Amino acid sequence: MFNKSLYQYDALIWSTILGVLFSRMGTSMTVPFLTFFLYKKAGINLAHAGLIAGISSLVYALTGFFGGSLSDRYGRKTLFLGSVIGSVAVFMGFGFFGNLLKNPVAIGLVFALLNAGAGLCRAWSETLGQAILAERTTMEQKITVFSLRYTAANVGAAIGPLIGVIFAASGGVTGFYITGIIFGIYAIMLGYSFSRYPDVREIKCKTVTFKQAMGVIIRDKTMRYFTVGGILISLGFTQYEAILAVIINKYLGSIHLFSVLISINAILIILIQMPLSRFLEGRIIYRAIILGALLTVLGLIGFGMAQTKVWLYIVSAVIFTLGEILIFPLIGVVIDQLAPEHLRGAYFGAAGFQFFGRAIGPVIGGTLYQLLGGESTLNIIAAIVFMSVWFFYKGFFARE
Repeated sequence: MFNKSLYQYDALIWSTILGVLFSRMGTSMTVPFLTFFLYKKAGINLAHAGLIAGISSLVYALTGFFGGSLSDRYGRKTLFLGSVIGSVAVFMGFGFFGNLLKNPVAIGLVFALLNAGAGLCRAWSETLGQAILAERTTMEQKITVFSLRYTAANVGAAIGPLIGVIFAASGGVTGFYITGIIFGIYAIMLGYSFSRYPDVREIKCKTVTFKQAMGVIIRDKTMRYFTVGGILISLGFTQYEAILAVIINKYLGSIHLFSVLISINAILIILIQMPLSRFLEGRIIYRAIILGALLTVLGLIGFGMAQTKVWLYIVSAVIFTLGEILIFPLIGVVIDQLAPEHLRGAYFGAAGFQFFGRAIGPVIGGTLYQLLGGESTLNIIAAIVFMSVWFFYKGFFARE
């Protein structure tokens, strides 16, 4: 019988999960305020500041596959640890050049390059971290472990802004330095764990080229369907940050309720994620993902209908969060089930293509909002997200 005790996982698993907590804690203290820093402190216009801030997600989507494929050929340790150390350099660079440079054009160019580096490092560290978690757990443990990882990410995202407030660091160069230090602690912890577990995959699959690996993934129908479904879902979830605050401010005259909704989202994930993951162990997770997509659609429609109804915003936030809880950790489990052992890194890397949804979501949502207003925008986004149900459904039967 499967022992649900958390003590069954080794130190490398816990280092990887805690590392996700640390990394999100650091980035949530700085990345959400990057546009603000560039606009208010550096004097860059808002459109250009938003473009610079969005580079990270685009680079993540484009580079995750290459990092995962490289690790399949040359091993996980060096690339994983190197990507975390790279994050240290990137955020220290944000702080250093944020202080040094005064010309807005120079700041914009340097920060664009650094943010591209941040996207690359995040893509590789998250891809390889997931691959290691998948390789060091049994099939029965995977849902729990990936749910733990997702919970840790949300706990970090909730704690980070509080640390920024305590140290008066958010929106300034101090926050970048603190984030760099946090990543440094992560790197030390990860390096120590690797030294204790020399059995971490270092198999060289040099006969599998990038082209061959991508060919295998492209021919995998289920992977294709789930990738497109993930892009559509991600596009929908970005609207929570992209336009919901604007809509709430329009109808209620402030964004205080938006802060409450963010807290509800974080609290529900922390409280419900683990019990739900244990309930789902041994069950058909594809159906849970489809249910999550439907709940996401309902949440978006509810936000669009709410206008001045505070209670409907809250109910919609609960429904929306339940969809999030069902979808994102389970997609990682699906990728693990699809991946051949010698291509696990490439598959997790290819899953990063879903970040295209995050990259284009704010642009689509913002444009529709300017043209049509809030309710119509969210209804259109909900219709787009509903299409993901078909892709997940087809993916389910493609695997049969």
